[in-house]
Amino acid sequence: MKLSTSSTFDVATVANTRTYQEAKTFFDFMNKFVSEVVEGFSKKLTLGDNFNYSERELSVTHATPMNLGNTPYTTVFIRSRQTILSHKIEQNNKADTVLTVYFKSPHAVAAKSAIWSSGNTVKYEVLNANLYTAGDGVTFEGFSNSANNGTFVVAAVNQNANILYVVNPFRTDAKQDEQRTEYLSKPPQPQKITLGILN
Repeated sequence: MKLSTSSTFDVATVANTRTYQEAKTFFDFMNKFVSEVVEGFSKKLTLGDNFNYSERELSVTHATPMNLGNTPYTTVFIRSRQTILSHKIEQNNKADTVLTVYFKSPHAVAAKSAIWSSGNTVKYEVLNANLYTAGDGVTFEGFSNSANNGTFVVAAVNQNANILYVVNPFRTDAKQDEQRTEYLSKPPQPQKITLGILN
C-alpha cells in the first residue's frame, strides 16, 4: 500500500478551500517526499545506494508488458503523474527484464457491445480484456444509448471472451442493449513514468 500525505485525509473535502489552493504546491511536495521516504525505508536503502542509482524516462501503457532489455537491478522505484495501483517486474525466457505497470485512473475502453446480464451488471465486449482486472475504473464512450456511456467499476473479467462485467447503475434490464460492428473509443493511452533503478 502506498502511504502519502494525500491519502491521510479526504482531499475532496478541502480541495476547493482557499487554504488548499494557496498551499497546493506544498501538499504536492510533501506527497512526493513522504511517498519516497516510506518507499525507501520499506526497501531498506542505505547511503551507499545513492551512488548506484540511475533513472530512465519511459512511456508505458496500462497492463502492457514493456521489455527493458538486459537491465540488471536490485530495487526499482517508479514515479508517475498518474496514480499507479501496482507494478510487476519479471524475467522473460531471454533473461530480459520485463516491466508491467497498472494505473489506478479510469481507462478509456475500446468496446463494441453493452448487453445487460442481471441487476445492474452489464457485459461489455472489449478489444482486449487482458488489460483489465476486477476493481478497475473503466470509461465507455460513443454508444447510442447514453445509459451505456460513463465511468464504471469492473466486477469481473472473462479474458477468453474479452468480456468485462461492469456495474452500471443506469441499467436494470435489456431494453438499452447495444451491439455494434466496430469497437468504440480508444485503447489505454501511454503514460510517462520515471523509473529509478539501483544497479
